[in-house]
Amino acid sequence: MSKRIEKLVELFPGARSVADIGCDHGYTSILLAKAGKAEKIIACDIGQAPLESAKKNILREGLTDRIECRLGDGLEPIKSFEAESVLISGMGGPLMTEILENRIEEFSFAVLSPQSDFAKFRRFLFDRMKIVKEEYLEEGGKFYRLFLARKKQSPESQEIEQEEKQEERENELKKKEDKKEFCRTAVEWEYGWLPLQEKDPVLKRMLEKEEKQYKEILEKKQIKEVKEKLELVNKALLYYRTPRNKT
Repeated sequence: MSKRIEKLVELFPGARSVADIGCDHGYTSILLAKAGKAEKIIACDIGQAPLESAKKNILREGLTDRIECRLGDGLEPIKSFEAESVLISGMGGPLMTEILENRIEEFSFAVLSPQSDFAKFRRFLFDRMKIVKEEYLEEGGKFYRLFLARKKQSPESQEIEQEEKQEERENELKKKEDKKEFCRTAVEWEYGWLPLQEKDPVLKRMLEKEEKQYKEILEKKQIKEVKEKLELVNKALLYYRTPRNKT
């Protein structure tokens, strides 16, 4: 089992039902069931071959009473408000946005791991849900972003907030976010304000790797886009050179 799948399941807070979109071979659904994170799991994939593989894996694990497989594109196999939560990973940000755009309000929770267009996706998610957690993971030389978001003002979200015992500073920050009174910087939209504030060590490794790569490129040729990316990385690294705020 990959570290990324394990982290997705760890991040998932638990729900009565979950739609696992783009389930591939069903490993995430299986681990969710084994961890007791959901009573009912609907595993969906657009591909017949991976879905058949998922069915075999689920049968082998004896979880056919907990996991149902459905063939279809995005959320099409899921009836309106059928699932309490949604989990999607391994897709580009634009595709994930397209899948969620008209139905995200149906879900109390969402665990998401987009693979591209992070700033745009973060803006999309911020406008529609509350970003509760965001973590970075490194596996196989690649870096992944993982989000836990919840429906704004829902009773379930309040319970999660209490369980996580967030600090007063974070609560005040979230109130400002709800009112959209807090202006985010380009760095925060690109890399995430939560991991930057928490000084996520995996994010730091990613930034240092990107810094090295961009510098090597600029030594050979001055490219405006690369120079701008390096400036953004350097601004992000400043978060790690200043003391963490405490209340």
